[in-house]
Amino acid sequence: MKKHQVLCANCGSHDSRDFSYDSYWEEYTCICCGWVVKDDEKISAPKEIDIAKKKGVKKDYNKETTGSRKSSLAKNKPQMSSIRSIFGRMLHLGPPNVKEMEEKSNVEGLIKALSNTKYADVRWQAANALGKIGDKRAVEPLIDAFADSPEDVRKSAVDALGQIGDERAVNALIAALNDKDQDVRKSTVDALGQIGDERAVNALIAALNDKDEDVRKSVNYALGRIGYDHAAKAVIETLKNMDLKDLDWDVWRSVFSSLERFGWRPEGGREEAIYWITKRRWHSCIGIGEAAIEPLIAALNDKEADVRQSAIVALKNFGSKRIIEPFIEALNDKDAFVRKVAISALGEIGDKRAVEPLGKGLFEWHGSMKQTAVDALGQIGDERAVKPLIAALNDKDEEVRKSIICALGKIGDKRAVEQLVEATLKDEKKIVSDAASTELMRFGNGAVEPLIAALKHNAFEVFRKAAGALGKIGDKRAVEPLIAALKQGKGTEAAASALGKIGDKRAVEPLIEKLKDSGVYVRSSVFLALEKLGWQPDKDWVGAVYYIAKRQWYKCIEIGHPAVEPLVKALEVATEELTDLTQSIQAYESKTYKGNFDFDDWVYIPGQDRMREAYEAIESAREEDIEKVSRLKKELDQAQKTCESISEILEKITQNDFGNDVKRWKKLLEEQH
Repeated sequence: MKKHQVLCANCGSHDSRDFSYDSYWEEYTCICCGWVVKDDEKISAPKEIDIAKKKGVKKDYNKETTGSRKSSLAKNKPQMSSIRSIFGRMLHLGPPNVKEMEEKSNVEGLIKALSNTKYADVRWQAANALGKIGDKRAVEPLIDAFADSPEDVRKSAVDALGQIGDERAVNALIAALNDKDQDVRKSTVDALGQIGDERAVNALIAALNDKDEDVRKSVNYALGRIGYDHAAKAVIETLKNMDLKDLDWDVWRSVFSSLERFGWRPEGGREEAIYWITKRRWHSCIGIGEAAIEPLIAALNDKEADVRQSAIVALKNFGSKRIIEPFIEALNDKDAFVRKVAISALGEIGDKRAVEPLGKGLFEWHGSMKQTAVDALGQIGDERAVKPLIAALNDKDEEVRKSIICALGKIGDKRAVEQLVEATLKDEKKIVSDAASTELMRFGNGAVEPLIAALKHNAFEVFRKAAGALGKIGDKRAVEPLIAALKQGKGTEAAASALGKIGDKRAVEPLIEKLKDSGVYVRSSVFLALEKLGWQPDKDWVGAVYYIAKRQWYKCIEIGHPAVEPLVKALEVATEELTDLTQSIQAYESKTYKGNFDFDDWVYIPGQDRMREAYEAIESAREEDIEKVSRLKKELDQAQKTCESISEILEKITQNDFGNDVKRWKKLLEEQH
């Protein structure tokens, strides 16, 4: 058969493979768009699409036949042709086959399909296909597809223009950067990067302020692909003029990375500060100087907490008044660690504008954050902080209370004296009461009278703390009340220690007198006080007691007979201690370890786990007792050496008979052996 060229008036397809031929109706049907093409000249179908051969022999309606059927068909042929055309179109209704057109590079058919408004998916599929083919005939139709098209069509058209890479599309793409759809804008940025035309640089720089993060990130890649010196100049110009509050550090990090590939480096000032911030090189920012302050303040709005935190640490090195308000705003940061760093920085800078917000925070923050705020207020040292600090003294955290006391001491306001005295005397935690008594030293005279009054308190612990505080303050008004307490035997160790710290000579005689009726441990405290008062031992009874307390036995030989009685008493104490230690050791060594159960009953306890736990508990108790026995044996050895040393000294002193003292000594030796 003879082949003929067939052209579809709808989609423009002219490839014979795009048509099917109906020999009965003598029509071609476009496979791409379903359009029916009449064969008015009765042209035979091409061999490769001759469907009639598969179905049977083509009927010739011009041939004479018999019967009414023939005449009817021949007569009604024009009318039947019209009906067949409509019916054929109904059979072939449906979307154009974009995939086939793409495979056959049917650009004209795809351009036609690009304007097909009947089927929603055909247009964007056609745009994608045109982009893959890359034929420049599609540039203008794709540009036209921007107008009044759905988002998916606009996006596909933009992608296709980028793939084609024709510079004629640049102006249209620049306009598309303002599209209402963020996906379209992102694709537009990518397309401009693919085309690489210098005219797009300024528009891309402006797009760095796009509200969509993905669009902003795509801009830097596009600028990098353009790679012109003009891009770098435009970037720097934008950095100089833009509001840094709107700056996206991630985007600019990528922009700088792209420019670096072409050898770009910052030249100083604000530009360089932004560059180092994106690189997280905070020390380099500090080296720039005042020009880095504004970019660092802008970094306080970064979405990453570690960036905000590092910016605060860098900014506090400048000590500029401009950073105080941003730091105060950082007190409300959503990240706790950033808030804590801001609090600490405000304390180090010491600006009084921070007092009010920090004081307010004492009732909103807890734990280490509150403690940091207290420390900051103490560093600032403003009297306005006294009231909130006193109000916060009821905090349950002992570390916080200690910090508050230290802060009040640093500020030095007299309103805090009463609270410090109360904390000294009544706080159950030693670290708090000790801190309070130490801070009271800062107030001097103002704290003495309340503390002297506290010496009359019946509770020993209150007396001890008041005496300790008076000793630290060192005011001589406390000497007589402390001597009176010493004579009454009330808190002898605490009173003696305080008198020693105050350093008034009036305390020497009362302290020596106290030695006569005091035990070994009390005597140690008294002697320490006497040493601080400059007292020196003489060769008398007091001197012997002093050397015995110091365990300087050989000094007693020089004293002679006056040392015998103190030595004998010391030997009595050592002997009693020796006996007690021996009995304790024997008790531990004879101890049995059955815990809360009798070994005979354990076989009835269900479960091996409980048995194992019981054995482990007993073994633990056994190990603890072994450690105790070891410690007691060391003390026993020490006591034995003490007895031996005293006995040796007594033997040397009592070479002559000193009467009853010697008899007592000999009796003690017999008991010792």
